[in-house]
Amino acid sequence: KCRAWCNFNGEGTVSIRGSGNISSLVDLQTGGYRLNFINNLVDANYSVVGVGNSGSYYTDTFEADTFTTSYFNAWTYSRGTSTSGNTTITDLPFIHFAVFR
Repeated sequence: KCRAWCNFNGEGTVSIRGSGNISSLVDLQTGGYRLNFINNLVDANYSVVGVGNSGSYYTDTFEADTFTTSYFNAWTYSRGTSTSGNTTITDLPFIHFAVFR
């Protein structure tokens, strides 16, 4: 089942556009966010699927870590306007995810 979901703006003052079972969003640093659950999960054995999108970059990626029953951290990366090279951690205006357990 989907236990939580969120659509948020990760640039500037971060803000949630819409969500389910997410109480708050914390801006940790550039490209880093903490998502807090309204209702804790039974354990930390869940999966997070997500995507970040700037609307203009070739490759934007999303990863999650620090899984706990009450929150997880999310990170967004971009390759910029290049089709090759390393990704860099960056804030993105469109970030979407779902939590499944």
